[in-house]
Amino acid sequence: MELDLVTYAVPFLLVGAKTTLLISVFGVALGLPFGIALAVIRTSKNRILNRSADIYCAVFRGTPMLVQIFVIYYGLGQLSAIRSNPVIWWIVGDSLHAAILAVVLNTGAYTAEIFRTALLSLPRGLIEASQACGMSVWATFRHVKFPLAGR
Repeated sequence: MELDLVTYAVPFLLVGAKTTLLISVFGVALGLPFGIALAVIRTSKNRILNRSADIYCAVFRGTPMLVQIFVIYYGLGQLSAIRSNPVIWWIVGDSLHAAILAVVLNTGAYTAEIFRTALLSLPRGLIEASQACGMSVWATFRHVKFPLAGR
């Protein structure tokens, strides 16, 4: 192995590692709360919200992330309405931002499925007991459901 090749390649690899860490940190940091919100929507009784969240999760869990990145970066950039909007173009027009958005959307879909199953697996008796004690729906979620589902 030539030492010149290694010393030439390592700086490029470090730049790539920095970019990968940046995408993954932002993707997980933004995708986790988005996924928890989606999980709550998927367990709600509102049929329209529930069904739209189900479709979203099915699409993003059913397609490869590379395809999602291509659609976000190359596909959405072709629409003139997106190119004329500076905020959306800032997100979609830059390759790093498009990759972060794809990771956020994908992580949100997988996290929503994980938290949805965790919320549905909680014993019904705990929820009924918290409601019998006079807790509101929000207090039940905050003090009973979310801490148990987070485990």
